[in-house]
Amino acid sequence: MMRPHLWPNFSFGNWLAAAVTRMPGNKAAIAPADKLARTAWSILRHGISFEAERNRDMAMEAV
Repeated sequence: MMRPHLWPNFSFGNWLAAAVTRMPGNKAAIAPADKLARTAWSILRHGISFEAERNRDMAMEAV
C-alpha cells in the first residue's frame, strides 16, 4: 500500500488498483492478505502446485 507506483510491477497490481477505487482504504489494505490466504488455502486443499512467473528485474525494482 506504501508504493502504489510500483503496483503494476506485480501480478496483483492491476487487481489492487481496481480494489482501491471500489472500497475504503482500510478494507483495500486487508484485501491482498485475504486474496493470498484464499489462494494458499486453495493450493493446499486441492494439492496442486503454484508456479508464478518470476522476473528478476521486477523483483530487484521492488527492493
